[in-house]
Amino acid sequence: MKLPHINLPEIGMTVSGIVLALTPLALWVAPNQASFGVILAVTVVAGATVWLFSVWHTAYHPQTPGAVSGRRLATVPDQFVAELHKLSPMTYHHRSLGDRRYQGKIDPLKKLLQ
Repeated sequence: MKLPHINLPEIGMTVSGIVLALTPLALWVAPNQASFGVILAVTVVAGATVWLFSVWHTAYHPQTPGAVSGRRLATVPDQFVAELHKLSPMTYHHRSLGDRRYQGKIDPLKKLLQ
């Protein structure tokens, strides 16, 4: 029976992240100054742990684009990006696919991706 691979940096970052997420509530309900200080100390240690695990994980497991799936990510043509950049002011004015003017601009973009 083969044991599953245990990824210590990710487990450490997850546990430390949960501690950091619970910190505001713990500080809010701290009954006295001594417990407040302990909670702050635990928070600093958890923050440092997240940082150390992220540095360790990055150093020994560099992630390249597409490494998860084993294939390269699709690239978007430069012309598509330029057209999309011209289209962005229309999206800020709440135009959508049903709008004739917006649809006239989005149709050429669909053709560029095909």
